[in-house]
Amino acid sequence: MTAYAHPNRPVAKRLPLFFALMCVLAGLPASAQIPSGDIRIHYFRPDGNYSGWTVYAFDNTTENTGNYGSGPVQVTGTDSFGVYFDVGITAGAQEVGIIIHNPTAPGGDQKDTPNNLFVDPATQGIEYWAYSGIAKLYNKPPSLTNPTAILPGYVRVHYHRTDGNYAGWTIGCVANSVFAG
Repeated sequence: MTAYAHPNRPVAKRLPLFFALMCVLAGLPASAQIPSGDIRIHYFRPDGNYSGWTVYAFDNTTENTGNYGSGPVQVTGTDSFGVYFDVGITAGAQEVGIIIHNPTAPGGDQKDTPNNLFVDPATQGIEYWAYSGIAKLYNKPPSLTNPTAILPGYVRVHYHRTDGNYAGWTIGCVANSVFAG
């Protein structure tokens, strides 16, 4: 098979343009690169409403930490998971605190989960996925097609009391758990 090309444009120089055109024609967004010095937080909400949702970053970040309500990171872009936020981090960052919240929610600020989330870009990478209502950042996207599935890093505990009285009982995690309490 012989490949023909314009004499001034080798085929290799036209391939990136061809693939970009194919993405546009297929209606697929081209994957944006994570900027140097940033981490990316992908965020999924089952209701699809991302209006007002932001990320407040703290500890090893270059983002504005002066005011929780006025210094949030806005949505950077969208992808097949939902939206994503690119968050600036300091060189050698080992602890970046993340709060996904809506500072403009009716009735005042609304956190997606009550927990502050933490990542270590030095050992965990620079890309994370958050599923609304679950206080964990994942290193891989969790399944969106089966929201009742046990997500990576979680276990399901079934507990039965013969008297049926579950009031006041909690579960505590110890040893190598993310949550202790």
